[in-house]
Amino acid sequence: MNLAVRGIAVCSEMRLSSPAMPSTSRTFGLLAYVGLAVASSGSGPDSHDRSGSVPGSDVPSAFGAQSIVPGTGEIRITRNTRLQWSQSAETPDAVAALGYVLYVDEEPADVQTATCTPVDDLPELTCDMPLPPITTGSHTLAIAAVASTPTHRVIGPRSDTLRVRVESGTRAETLGFHASSPAAAAPAVTAVPVADGLHDVRDMAALPDGRLLIAERGGSVRVWMGPGTTPAFALVLDDVVAAGEQGLLSVAVDPAFASSHHVFLLYSTTEGLRVARFEETRGRLHSRAILLDALPAVPDGVLRFGPDGRLYVALGDGGHPDAARDRGTLAGKLLRVNPDGTSPDDQPPGLPIRLSGLHQPTGMAWNADGSRMWVSERTPAGGTLGMAAADGRPAESRDLVAVGMPPGMGAASVLHCTDRDIPSLDGTVLVAADRRGGLLQLTFDADGRVSSTASLLDDLGAIRSLAAADTGRVYVASADRVWRLDRAGR
Repeated sequence: MNLAVRGIAVCSEMRLSSPAMPSTSRTFGLLAYVGLAVASSGSGPDSHDRSGSVPGSDVPSAFGAQSIVPGTGEIRITRNTRLQWSQSAETPDAVAALGYVLYVDEEPADVQTATCTPVDDLPELTCDMPLPPITTGSHTLAIAAVASTPTHRVIGPRSDTLRVRVESGTRAETLGFHASSPAAAAPAVTAVPVADGLHDVRDMAALPDGRLLIAERGGSVRVWMGPGTTPAFALVLDDVVAAGEQGLLSVAVDPAFASSHHVFLLYSTTEGLRVARFEETRGRLHSRAILLDALPAVPDGVLRFGPDGRLYVALGDGGHPDAARDRGTLAGKLLRVNPDGTSPDDQPPGLPIRLSGLHQPTGMAWNADGSRMWVSERTPAGGTLGMAAADGRPAESRDLVAVGMPPGMGAASVLHCTDRDIPSLDGTVLVAADRRGGLLQLTFDADGRVSSTASLLDDLGAIRSLAAADTGRVYVASADRVWRLDRAGR
C-alpha cells in the first residue's frame, strides 16, 4: 500500500555547517547514502578531510575519523548541534503544508521549533531546528514528514536512522539527514454504524456466516445477525467476576466452526482467569467445557486462534511485572494450546509457553502468511505494539520487538487487514486507540519496519475492539456501539 502524498517526492540532502561558516560553505549531498554524515567549519583546528570513509566503518567521513566513535559508527555531536533537511514537492503549497515528527531513541515528538525557508522560486524548503534537550551518550535520531487533512493525519516513512554520540562541549554545527515524505491523502475510509445500545464492549469475533459475537465486560455475549437487527443475548455468564477491570475479556471462534460450532471465552472468576468452550446453536451459546482455569493473570488477557489452528492465550502479569519473565508462573506469558486445551504435539516439552514478557495484553494478530505476529498491550503511557516472528523457536529465544507508538494513544486491540474491498487497508495493521480515539494504521516493509502510519476516524472516540469477517470486512467497536469500515463515498 502506498501512502505517499500525491505529487510529493522526497529530495533531502545531508548538510553540516558551522554558524561561523560563510554562505558559500560546503554542502554535502548524500541522497544515495543512508544519511550518516557530519561536517564542521572548513578552517581552523577542527577542520578535517572531507573525502573517503572511516576505516573499518560503513559511515562516509565528512568530518574525518575524529568525528566517528571508533567501532560504533556513531557521529560525535554536542548539544549545540542543529538538524537540517530539505524537502521538495510539485507545488510550494504542498511542501509548505508538511509538518515533521522527530524520533529520539524511537520516541516520536512533533517538531515545533523548525525554521523552514523557501529555496528561490522552487517548490522546495530547507528546514533547520536545534537539537532537542538530550542527555550525553549514545542516541538514535530519525525524522518523518507529516501530512494532515481535516479528518486524518498521515506520518510518512521514517528517514534512515542516525546514530550519534552526544558529548559535552560547545562546538556548534549542523547535522543533516534524509527526511521522508508521507503523501497527500489519507486512506478514504468511513465508518458505517451497524449496532448500538451495547454496554462496556471488550471484544468481538465474527462467525463464518457474517454474524458478529460481541463480548461485554459484565459477562454477556450478544450476537448481531446483520444489517437492521439489534444484537440479541447469546449467553449471560453466571460464574464471571466483573469488578473493576475484571469480567468477560475476550471471545474467539473456532476456525473449524462450520463443523464444531465452538466459541471460546476468556473471563475472570473468583479463582483467576478461565478459558471455556461453548457450542453455538441458533444464536445461543451452551454446553460449557472448562479448558484452562485459575490462570494467574487477572485482569488482563486475550484469546485468538492463530493461522496454525491453535488457540493462543495471552495472559497479563497480574500486576507483578517480574512475573512476566518468571518461568515458574503462567502470568505474563503467551500460551499455545489445541482447541481442546491440550498441549500440541509439536510444542516443546513442558508448559505450552510460546512467548514471555507480557504485561497487559489486549490483542493479537498475524499477517496473511502467518510468518509475523503482533501483540498489543496497555501501558501507563498509553500502549505498545510488539512484533515477533511466528516460527517454531522455543519461548526462550522469542522476544517481542517493540514497535514505536505515539504516546497517549492507547492500544486496546490489533488487527491485520485483508479487506481487498478497501485497497488502502489491505495488508496493513490497525491498532485501536482507546485513549486518544480512532485508529492507528501501520504499514510494514519486508524487514518488519514501520514504513508509514496514519490516524483514521478520530471522531469515533475511544475504540476498544477490532474484528474481521472471513471476507476481510473490518468491524470496530467502542464501549457501546459497533461500526463497519467501508470506502468513503460508497
